[in-house]
Amino acid sequence: MIWTGYREESIAYRRVRWAPGRAGHLDELEDYGMFTGGSIELSSSSELGASGSLSFSGAALPDTSDLVRVYYRFADEEGGAYEEALGTFFAVLSDPTHDMGTVSGSVTLQSVLRVLKKGRCRMPYNVPRYTNAVERAADIAADAGIPTNGPAAPYRVGRGVCFDFGTDWLEVCNSLLSSAGFAPCRPDAMGGVVMAPRGSATQDAPVWTFEDGPLSIMKPEVVLANDAADTANAVHLRYEGEGRTLWASAYNDDPASPASRLARGYEVSVCEKVTELAGATWGEKLSALKEEARARLVRETAGTEYVEWEHPWVPLRPESPVGIEYRGSGLSWLGRVSNMRLSLGGDGLTVKTRAVSQADAGFRATVEGGAW
Repeated sequence: MIWTGYREESIAYRRVRWAPGRAGHLDELEDYGMFTGGSIELSSSSELGASGSLSFSGAALPDTSDLVRVYYRFADEEGGAYEEALGTFFAVLSDPTHDMGTVSGSVTLQSVLRVLKKGRCRMPYNVPRYTNAVERAADIAADAGIPTNGPAAPYRVGRGVCFDFGTDWLEVCNSLLSSAGFAPCRPDAMGGVVMAPRGSATQDAPVWTFEDGPLSIMKPEVVLANDAADTANAVHLRYEGEGRTLWASAYNDDPASPASRLARGYEVSVCEKVTELAGATWGEKLSALKEEARARLVRETAGTEYVEWEHPWVPLRPESPVGIEYRGSGLSWLGRVSNMRLSLGGDGLTVKTRAVSQADAGFRATVEGGAW
């Protein structure tokens, strides 16, 4: 395909049968003709991962008992054809208007993670010690009728975990995945759920690099910002188990660091409880907690840059490594996609992408800890 030339674009809205009793089977039916456009938001930080809205106008209401899958299609200047699903969604109807024989309105789009979010534990849910955390999360999704990417990891919970009555299944899954070093659940474009290890912001080669010049497909306005004012300079962690409490704190008191407590004159802190620790003895567990506090401080203090730009569709998704080589502005940048806003028109698609990058913090941390 020729991505840098002329495109003849179109958007298709396909009806997909929701068959929760047949895990892994989301059968495509006919194309909807009533949808006229809208927007989709893909995000690595939102709980459902993908959302949006569509406008419609036609002789009847869309069937909200099924799903809608949005496809992007284009033909390039040499006649090559391309099609890609942008997402598969539940459609929630919003206040339709009836005018003679026509009904119009909009639907709110929510990813298939809605199923896990709306379902809740009807009694306390126990995960026994030594349970494989990732396998259990995948089993929960499969029991809800949602196919997964077949994730695997050796990690097993070090002690039993009990989730309270009323906890939603998405929270259960994400908690189990987090304990194994995985990112939260995110939806794929075909209506499944992806469970994958966390990635660093810049460790992989970009799957797409946007460049200026005669073949550029990005708009010339690129926004570059950072969150230096909000970076933490202290992390406080606590672990409770078997009648004892461990604590560990890590501080950035490096006079050479502009984010340090010395430079700022005040503390910007992160406080969290830790539920899992490696180690056979309390001394080993305390050492592990101190190391976790130090590592967390390094992550929190690392400078985060945000870049936003607009472009036509290319095969990117949240968490995709991406690069920008904007020589005209002296910008050479590498990061990972965090958000994509897709604007769906009658004749095509425009994309506004936001990506993030974290740099090495490069400071000396002071760490302390103890027990009570």
